[in-house]
Amino acid sequence: MKFLRSQLLAPWVPPLPLAFGQICFGASWIALVIFSIQGMPSGLRLLGWLHLLTLGWVTTIALAMLTHVIPQFTDEHWRNEEFPRISQLVYMLGAAVTIVGFVSSSLALMRVGGVAVAVGVLMFCAAAAPSLIAAMKSKGRRATIGQALTTSVGFLLLTVLMGNLVANVIGPSHPDWLDRASAAHGMLGILGWLSVLIMGVSTRTLQPLTGVEGRRPAFHIIAASGVLVGTLLGVLAVSAQATSLALGSFILIFAAALLYAMEVIGVVLRAVVRHRIPQAFMFAGVVCFVAAAGLVLLTFADPTYLYPAIYLALIGWIGNALLAHMHHIAVRVLVTLHLGDEDETRPGSVLRPVLSTLTFIAYEGAVAVGAAGFFWQDHSLLVAAGIFGEIAFLLMVFHFVLVNANLRRRATRPPGVMLIRP
Repeated sequence: MKFLRSQLLAPWVPPLPLAFGQICFGASWIALVIFSIQGMPSGLRLLGWLHLLTLGWVTTIALAMLTHVIPQFTDEHWRNEEFPRISQLVYMLGAAVTIVGFVSSSLALMRVGGVAVAVGVLMFCAAAAPSLIAAMKSKGRRATIGQALTTSVGFLLLTVLMGNLVANVIGPSHPDWLDRASAAHGMLGILGWLSVLIMGVSTRTLQPLTGVEGRRPAFHIIAASGVLVGTLLGVLAVSAQATSLALGSFILIFAAALLYAMEVIGVVLRAVVRHRIPQAFMFAGVVCFVAAAGLVLLTFADPTYLYPAIYLALIGWIGNALLAHMHHIAVRVLVTLHLGDEDETRPGSVLRPVLSTLTFIAYEGAVAVGAAGFFWQDHSLLVAAGIFGEIAFLLMVFHFVLVNANLRRRATRPPGVMLIRP
């Protein structure tokens, strides 16, 4: 019980979900290699890999970070700090069961896991509701941030409910509705939940990552609103099989992605913080966001562009943005675990530039080679992408373990003794 409290309940971002997410991140590349050795991954295996990324990796870490982000951004503390963290345990259990269900082709496990995921998300939403409602009732920037976070969490809830609808109500016995609902589920998750969340959170995190404020903060609001409206229209179009409306919705999403990329790139190019790797990840991420949105438009002429578009959206856009924040916020978690909440040590001062750079190179190799593999339907390229991705994962784990060890030595050294960093 002491271990549970120290790992889950005490720090400002719970480390246990961060660790679980990283395990899923590493496992996803191994799965991609295994699934791609004999041919292009497809069917439930491909869906299992996608859920390993979205449920296991990205959403788990996003919920962990929101444990800090919601009270910090809204100035409204959790009414019960333990409840949202406990909800993440339920969520992680459900995510694990769901992923095993996909890989083992067990509809029963998928259904049980989906229900557990929904329960965990509902618990988190219930815990967040008082803080978000209070923020929305205030004025000015707090109200805007409260509305943005409420929208993001609302899309997560819609995504989870849609996933349960697909697994528990529609099922394989209704193939026509299954395809429509699955497409809507994917759009809600990738665009409505994860993309809008990253765009909203970056309005506050770009400044500490770069050291400069955006010149056109309205671009963030307009771009996020464009993705939000485009997603809703796209879900409606997919459900009604309205091709013209679907095309219009993705034109709107492409324009919003381009506008957002222009603002982020402008901020990154003016950065004064010398810790460049998070900035490089964000730069690569927004480029992939635009590329993915552009490829989706091409699917209206050739449906085979859909797979590289999804890969670039998940691995290129969302993955890069997540790694940018991991190289900042996750390091701050380690710092506060060892040196206390009041310590002001910056991530760039404890990370090793060579390891960070090698991680970035390996990960971008996975992005480029994997996108090419799906574009040309070449499974050998996907195997190579999985190897690049696993190298990036192992480099990052080694780097963070090294940082953790150095911080532990720094925290336990006798007073007055200088720690010379190698």
